[in-house]
Parts: sequence; C-alpha cells; structure tokens
Amino acid sequence: MNFEGIPNRSSEVKKWERILFLPILPLLVISIALGWNVLLLVLFGFTILTQGFIYNLYRKEGRGKEFLVRMSIPLLATLVILAFFGFEYFFKN
Repeated sequence: MNFEGIPNRSSEVKKWERILFLPILPLLVISIALGWNVLLLVLFGFTILTQGFIYNLYRKEGRGKEFLVRMSIPLLATLVILAFFGFEYFFKN
C-alpha cells in the first residue's frame, strides 16, 4: 500500500505503463512545438488505446474500478484535447 491507502500496482502493470507512455512525452512536445496537428491526433488516439490496454491489465487483477476512479480525469482530458485538435484539423482547414 502507498500513503493514500491505495494498493500498489503489480510489476506487470508498472512495466507496461512505462513502456507505453514513455515515447509519448517527447513526441508530444515536438509536435506542439512544430505545430504538427496530425501527429497530435495520432498521439492522443494512441494514448486512449493505451489507457484501454492498461485498464484491461487492471481488470485482470480485479482492480478495474480502481483504475476508472484514478484515471477518469486523465482520460477525460485526453478526449477533450483530442476533440479540440480534431475539430481544429478537420474543420478549420
């Protein structure tokens, strides 16, 4: 358990979280700096798929509800940002 009383993630979940989210951050910074909206759309789409995969890992451990409680705000933020950049790319051009 950690300080908040939430059980620690298994090593399998930690491994996959690191592998899947590590390449996103540098690509996100580069695409924002260069204004590549297509790359942003791909990255945010990949992020949503990644969160779905990690949710399945949590669900296999019987902790799916915990993941939904902890990750609902990042998922909603990703969906809002994806909608914003999608609208900007498809309807402003």
